[in-house]
Amino acid sequence: MCETKSVSSALYLDMNEKLPQLTTEEERELSAIDKAWHSPAGGKSLEDVAAKYGYTYEEAGERYSELCKKDEATHNYIFIGRVGQFCPIKPGAGGGLLMREKDGKYYAATGSKGYRWLESEMVKELSKEDSIDRSYYDKLVDDAVETISKYGDFEWFISNDPYIPKPKLEDFMNIPEDADEEIPFN
Repeated sequence: MCETKSVSSALYLDMNEKLPQLTTEEERELSAIDKAWHSPAGGKSLEDVAAKYGYTYEEAGERYSELCKKDEATHNYIFIGRVGQFCPIKPGAGGGLLMREKDGKYYAATGSKGYRWLESEMVKELSKEDSIDRSYYDKLVDDAVETISKYGDFEWFISNDPYIPKPKLEDFMNIPEDADEEIPFN
C-alpha cells in the first residue's frame, strides 16, 4: 500500500502535526500582505491591506515579519529527495504533509493533498501498518468508478459478461445476407 512520488525539485515531509498552527485569519492576513507586497500593480495595495487589519502602512512590515516567524514555527520540513515511496497515514499517527519545494516555497505534492504521509520504510520499521489511511485508496477507487462511468456502464465493465456489440445503424434496413428468403416490403 505504497505510493511512489517524484518531483523535479525536492520532496519534503512537513512533520507539523504537533506544532502550533496559524489561525485561518492569520493565514489570510499573511497571504494578503504577501500579495500586496510582491504584486502591487494588480489587486489591493499594502495601505488597503493594513487598514483592513487595523494597522498603519509603516506597521505592515513588522506585522509581516511577525506572521512569517510564526508561520516558520508551524513547520518541520524533513528533506526526502526527488523520489520517495510513501504510505498515507491516519491523522494523529505521526505522518506529515508531503510537500514539494519550488523557488523557496512549498506546495502539496501531486495527489497528496488532504492526507498525511510517512515513508514506507518508516511504516515498516515502526510497525505502523495498522495506521495506514485506507480512505486514500477508497477515494482513488471512487474517482476511477466516476471516470469510467462517464464513458460507459461501470457495472458491465467490471463484470465477466461477454461483449455483445450493438448492431450498426446502417444495417438497420438491410436484409441479412444469410437470410433464407427475401422479405417482401408491401
